[in-house]
Amino acid sequence: MGNRDNTSVKIFEYFLRLLRRLTPRHYLVRYFTISPYHYIIILLVLFLACSPALYIPTQEVAEKTGIPLESLKQGRQLYVDHCGSCHMLYLPNQFTVTKWKNEMEAMRLKITFNEQEKQLMLGYLLAGK
Repeated sequence: MGNRDNTSVKIFEYFLRLLRRLTPRHYLVRYFTISPYHYIIILLVLFLACSPALYIPTQEVAEKTGIPLESLKQGRQLYVDHCGSCHMLYLPNQFTVTKWKNEMEAMRLKITFNEQEKQLMLGYLLAGK
């Protein structure tokens, strides 16, 4: 598909910096002592670094689906803004077309987005399958 976000990489780098700040400064202690708190951070970083990122629409995807590139980008941004503000974002290929349509209708009752925004988000999600 398109390029992948480097969000996981940024998060991983952030937690490494945090881990360095939390580690004691004495070099022997720093290399030989890790608290349970550090293990939690390390596991969280590994989990986030391995999770797949949402695809970024490209011209190739736009041509393949017949949806303008700008519409795909708007749909992605709306999906991230509306859906990501309440729960984790699902990858486009995690649901069937019917399931995505049903989920959009169900979510439309909980949050406010109009029909045009719904179509943009669905266009983005279905183009990523």
